[in-house]
Amino acid sequence: SALAAWAIDAIHLVRYQLYRAGNRTFRLPFDENWDDMHEQPSNSNSPIRATMPHFPKWAREEVLISSCSGLDREKEVVVCDLPLMASEVSALLGTIDTNMTVQRNRRLVKLKPPSVMRRNWYMA
Repeated sequence: SALAAWAIDAIHLVRYQLYRAGNRTFRLPFDENWDDMHEQPSNSNSPIRATMPHFPKWAREEVLISSCSGLDREKEVVVCDLPLMASEVSALLGTIDTNMTVQRNRRLVKLKPPSVMRRNWYMA
């Protein structure tokens, strides 16, 4: 349960950062799996069920009965569709690779050294 909650939180954080890095101009793969994707993830150490009201389509919250009397109920986060989660992570990795290439090219253009005339402006 803690591992599933951590995975959901980590993927949500990666998606949010990718969304911000793309200047909010493109859709991420499997965007339909997340209802509240563009909300900022919380910075607290509390479990995901306290910070996120909705889960992605590949996860859900289950109620476990932890005693024979049935009075002690505990909620647990589970990944119910592992292949969908794995394909989303794979698509996100491809998006990260593409995004890094675009940012690298943009930075190389932006950080070019100034021209000879600009460097030697005081001599002219």
